[in-house]
Amino acid sequence: MNRENEALDSTKVDVHKAGMDLNESSDLNASTDVNESADLNERTDVNESTGLNESTDLNERTDLNESTDLNESIDSNENIGFRNKDADNSVPAREEWKNENSRDVNPGDEFIHDFEASNKEEEEAADNAEEVGYGEAKKFHVPMVIIVFLLAVLALDLISMLRFPKVLDDYKIYALAEDRIKEGETSLAINDLYNMAEKHQNSVPIMVRLVNLAMEHGYYDTAGYAIDTYLVGKSLSDSEYNRIDGYYTKLENYYATYDAVDQIFNTASSQNSTDEANNKEVKTQLQALLSQSGQDYAYIYYCLGLVEADKAAARDFMQQAYDEDPNCYDVRAQLSIMNRRLGDLETAKSYAEEALAIDKQDTTALRAMATIAMVEGNLEDGLQYAEEAYNLYPDGTYVRDTYVVALFANGKLDDSKKIQDEIVSAGQTLDEDTTKLLNGELTLNEYYIGE
Repeated sequence: MNRENEALDSTKVDVHKAGMDLNESSDLNASTDVNESADLNERTDVNESTGLNESTDLNERTDLNESTDLNESIDSNENIGFRNKDADNSVPAREEWKNENSRDVNPGDEFIHDFEASNKEEEEAADNAEEVGYGEAKKFHVPMVIIVFLLAVLALDLISMLRFPKVLDDYKIYALAEDRIKEGETSLAINDLYNMAEKHQNSVPIMVRLVNLAMEHGYYDTAGYAIDTYLVGKSLSDSEYNRIDGYYTKLENYYATYDAVDQIFNTASSQNSTDEANNKEVKTQLQALLSQSGQDYAYIYYCLGLVEADKAAARDFMQQAYDEDPNCYDVRAQLSIMNRRLGDLETAKSYAEEALAIDKQDTTALRAMATIAMVEGNLEDGLQYAEEAYNLYPDGTYVRDTYVVALFANGKLDDSKKIQDEIVSAGQTLDEDTTKLLNGELTLNEYYIGE
């Protein structure tokens, strides 16, 4: 109530001034009498008890500007409604008030009029909303071209998602090839890379990597095939070209020697001579080949080691092959076998371990480790190596035989017999020394050192 009194007091002066300005014919004393007789509390009661409670608040119902004849309004105790303050708490300026014609409007009638007008405006707004579909979901026409384009993008995304695992697998094969080789997965890494190259035949980086790794680890046939089939006619960088070009000399010598050796063996076998005579002839021809230039000497020494009957001489030829090219076929595993036959188990084991460090799936090296372990008395280890070789490549040279012996040595006679039957089913036979071992006529040491 105090705030209302203060507001009324502050506006009373303005009203008084307005009365003097607007009603020049009114007597100043009458105006003063009105001000004196109109008690502040009475006016406050009027504001609280009349139009505010009966119709609506002061802001919506009436305006100070709507009553210009202040003297008559006060004498008749009519409700004089002042406009509420604006949002910035400032009282509206005098010129914003309405003209004096609005003073005769009854506050109740004015409220009804405003209410009806408001309803009418709302009805018109609702009608307009119905006409334009206001409040409803707007429907847009999407051109068919856009729809087709979006469907095509979606289809491509689906195809990419379906192919992504395969692409990721291929990338892993390409990116991890060298790491896998360092971990002893040389044959697997190169084989997987070769299969990937077959799927991406126009990819120069894949072919270059395949050729480099194959040449570095003795897979010369794989490297030569990749160059002739996929890299001939392709654009290479200077460094790639120089490196590939540098392989040509090695590959040309390798293939020239391979063809010459193949011819030597074919000629010897066609003479219907004894094995000893054939081996002698082959040995003579191979040694003659060593005197020729442009040959792969490592391959020649490797072949000499295989045909030489003398154990020490055979080991020496194989050692020369290793010295020329340690990646020549399975030269490490062969050196392990030859040194074991000579009783040098330590050297034999070192070459077998070296071979397995390069390729864990080298079945010849696994078999070599199996025989060394059994000779040393480590029968369980021997069986483990022999079984691993058998699982990887049962058709490898002497792989089944070694597995038969390992099973037998560990007391697994039934399992040993099954593998023996398997050998017979494959059209092969156990050699004489193996039969003697199984019959108890030879010891493991006699069998493997004298092999």
